[in-house]
Amino acid sequence: MCKVSIKYLMIMAALLLCATACHTRSNKRLNEMALQDSWYALHLQWKVKTLTQYEYIARNGEKPGAWYRKDVYNFDQDGYLQENQIYFNQGAYQDLKQPALYLRQEYTYDNRQNLVLKKVYASDGHLNYRERFVYDDHNSLARQTGVNGGGIDTFRIAYQNKYNRGGQIVERRTSAGKPPKPVAKEIYTYNANGNLETEKKYGSDPVKKNFYLLYSITSKYNGDWLLISQEKRDALAHTLSTLTYDLKGNVLKNLVKDDDGNIDNNATDVMTYEFDKRGNWTIQTVADAAGKAKTFYKREIVYY
Repeated sequence: MCKVSIKYLMIMAALLLCATACHTRSNKRLNEMALQDSWYALHLQWKVKTLTQYEYIARNGEKPGAWYRKDVYNFDQDGYLQENQIYFNQGAYQDLKQPALYLRQEYTYDNRQNLVLKKVYASDGHLNYRERFVYDDHNSLARQTGVNGGGIDTFRIAYQNKYNRGGQIVERRTSAGKPPKPVAKEIYTYNANGNLETEKKYGSDPVKKNFYLLYSITSKYNGDWLLISQEKRDALAHTLSTLTYDLKGNVLKNLVKDDDGNIDNNATDVMTYEFDKRGNWTIQTVADAAGKAKTFYKREIVYY
């Protein structure tokens, strides 16, 4: 079983905060207004109080007896994430119940409902690290810092945002470290309805001191705002991924092809769902292009 490090989760959290708003149902505004793991980002219907999600890793296309990972999300009545816990089951591959808390995270927001502080606690309860977030006048992320439990800086990230007349980000440059060095650049365009239409992300070459394309995403909409599909071209992996969505914002398929148009069976994901009476999915099955199940998810939802 693969082990997930705290450092990995810190990096992924930093990237997720920037990317979450780009992949929600309405892409009219690109900012980070507390969308991380909120009702909006998770496409949850009605007023969800607690969401518990179990992940099962398929064996030979079949669902095993024990879950591998459990995530618990607790929301306030306005839909903002207050706390979440991550558990791993050490005995999942032997169908044993040996769950252990991996970490717990707490979230604090300002009066504009922007996420300003995240605290991460280890399984024994001690503070492992905390992240602080600062926003510009457009409510877009401008600065992000991480400090471990001993008060030592772990990372510093700064964002320079450029806007169009409608207040939407058209360019974002990311720098990290002390002194800051450029690490990424993102370019955004919007359609006539103001929805995010294209996104290009570039990495920074410290030797050549220039930027190189990492990937580009093109989004298509049905009518004024409903996102129905996205195409992602990965310039490094030389793949084209086509994502299609249902009316609730759930991904139905992620079809992955190489440069020659051949389908990558293992990388392709096909999702099927079962829903509760309020329209939230409670069962998700992820299969490859040939229909062989790879992952199963089960949700337990408590409403206000």
